[in-house]
Amino acid sequence: MAIRLQFEADARKAKQEVASLEKSVANIDNTTKKATKTAGQLVNAFAALGTVAVTLSGLAKTIDSFTRLNNRIALTTGRTRALIVQQQKLIAVSKLTRTNLDQTANLYSKLALNTSLSNKEALKLTETLQKAAKISGGSTSTTAGAITQLTQGLASGVLRGEELNSVLEGLPRVAQAIAKEVGVTVGGLRSLAAEGKITSATVEKALRNSASVIDKEYGQVTATISESMESAFNSVKAGLARIGKVFSSGGGNVQKQIQKV
Repeated sequence: MAIRLQFEADARKAKQEVASLEKSVANIDNTTKKATKTAGQLVNAFAALGTVAVTLSGLAKTIDSFTRLNNRIALTTGRTRALIVQQQKLIAVSKLTRTNLDQTANLYSKLALNTSLSNKEALKLTETLQKAAKISGGSTSTTAGAITQLTQGLASGVLRGEELNSVLEGLPRVAQAIAKEVGVTVGGLRSLAAEGKITSATVEKALRNSASVIDKEYGQVTATISESMESAFNSVKAGLARIGKVFSSGGGNVQKQIQKV
């Protein structure tokens, strides 16, 4: 009980640091003085979260991760203003579903690039899938494996044996949605999969039609401590998205600020 209370206290502290960071970022200009101040607050946020080493190297890796994330998004939007808009929407989905931002972007890009879905539809399906994953209650590795198998099935156009088995094990809420859509029991999905009747269009329609119910069910799911921390860390990444250019532009005082901590 004492450990849980300590974790919750740490989470509250992290969120306070994040709020401070985002307030500073909102007012940032291109002067080295303000960039340095923001860097110090960013380091404090990372320290409170305890998720990465508070070093220049650790911050650089996180910024690089965000750059790679933007590169993936750009494959679906091009290097236009739509990239920034979609980036912010993905950040919002990650916070809402308490999911790692990289995982959210990966899922979205696979859906947008490998299916006939529009970017808007891919984003909504990403949100619904991640909520269904939380409702399903599986381990992180099991859920990740099931989502990978599901997206492979969607890309190929049909959900078959191994892919369906992975969904049944790791994403039972998704399996329930598909079964309801085709009018069979969850167990009856296996015979349909063997006949090639669980198409990507069927899965997409099932999740669309179940989205509102899944939203309500997700609202009743209790967040784990790690999920709450993930949500806070996503807020830090959102701050990095706005000040990454300051770091990459070579502000020497920013680096000195980090090294002092």
